[in-house]
Amino acid sequence: MAALGWILAGCAVGFGMGALLARRWLSRPKASAGDRVDFVRTFAHAVRNPLGGIQLLVELGLEESPDEASRRTLNRIQGQVDTLTEVVARFSEANALDGGRIVLTCQAADLSDLVVEAGEGFQPQAIAKGQELSIQSPRPGPVVWGDPGGIQRILGHLLSNAIAFSPGGARIRIEAGVDNGLGMVRVSDDGPGIPEAERERIFERFAHCTNHPTGGEPSAGLGLSVARGLAEAMGGSLRLEPHAGTGSTFVLRLPRVV
Repeated sequence: MAALGWILAGCAVGFGMGALLARRWLSRPKASAGDRVDFVRTFAHAVRNPLGGIQLLVELGLEESPDEASRRTLNRIQGQVDTLTEVVARFSEANALDGGRIVLTCQAADLSDLVVEAGEGFQPQAIAKGQELSIQSPRPGPVVWGDPGGIQRILGHLLSNAIAFSPGGARIRIEAGVDNGLGMVRVSDDGPGIPEAERERIFERFAHCTNHPTGGEPSAGLGLSVARGLAEAMGGSLRLEPHAGTGSTFVLRLPRVV
């Protein structure tokens, strides 16, 4: 069992390094848009099947492992596999946006319902870090025109970043409302803030804020770029509000259904 754990751990580390190398390769100045699309498609296809195999081995190990030490090792590996799976998903989503192949099914959607669902889904992560996640949503909520799944992915990127980069004990807020006739979601945190010179660059592919360490977790630097791309594909926008001092506030705006 210990040997299996070391093998799986090695595989997980290897995939993490692969994701890091892929990000560096794609960020080369000489890499064309076509190169990036082709590379990401090949990379995602090559990684998904081995990740699925590791996932299956971990699940079997957890079912058969009687001792607590082995279970702790496998749970750590499970966490790494989940993180790497998310990295691959972000690569694929960014690739679909680049190639104009993103499929969105826009419809009337209650923004307050989506905000509550997203906020409640991230409560366990916030609680695990000793943070308070505040959800504010008017009833009835603003009805917007957009793809509910796409909106949830945007909110997921914003909340994931807010939790990851805010300290323990911080307060994170997500609220729905109306702004200048548009449906609006505001996500605020008590993190280190984003330097003024980097406030637009953070929406670029593979960008990392200099004062936002990843804490050793694999990070493709794609979350905000994908989130903005999804917002714009639905006729909306995603902006970082001007903010003095610490903390960040991101605002998503979407067309309302009148």
